[in-house]
Order: sequence, then C-alpha cells, then structure tokens
Amino acid sequence: MRRGATYYDSASKAGTENEFMIWVQLKAESKLVLPNFNNLICMANEKQNGKVVLNLEELSKVLAKHEKEIEKIEIYRNEASIIIEDKPKNVKVFDL
Repeated sequence: MRRGATYYDSASKAGTENEFMIWVQLKAESKLVLPNFNNLICMANEKQNGKVVLNLEELSKVLAKHEKEIEKIEIYRNEASIIIEDKPKNVKVFDL
C-alpha cells in the first residue's frame, strides 16, 4: 500500500507519487471501527521550506481515546516533501 501509486504502471496516474500513509493496527480482539481519517488531517495552505505541513492534532485526539485497543501506529512519509505536526503518541515514523 505504501508504494502503490509509485509501483502501479499506468498513464492515468502519470506524475503521481506516494507522499504520506498512516497505518493503525488494532489489537486482535478489538471490534473498534475508526472514523474516516480524511477529515481529521489538516493540510496547511502554506508550505514551510517548500514542504507541505500535515497537522494530525484531531486524528491524535481520536486515537488517544482508543489507545487501549491500538496495537501500533505507523506513519510513512516522503521526508523531502512532508512535515508532520502533532503526531499521535507512540507513533513510529518511517521514510517512504
């Protein structure tokens, strides 16, 4: 998933690159259904040093409420183009 846009060979997605992915893995016994993350991630209109700023404050609040049911949280981002603010507690961040 984290390399899908880059690896999928198609003229319809020419110029598309993977920039950001968040993976939330629940514990095996969890029945939790998390909301769509689209409305919980804020992308700043302004860039810092040519990078897009993603603020995860609202997402972090939602995930904090359910931390006992979450096994792990991973963020994959293109370090050259993405700055992450207010990331969730105990998240591991990786470069794409």
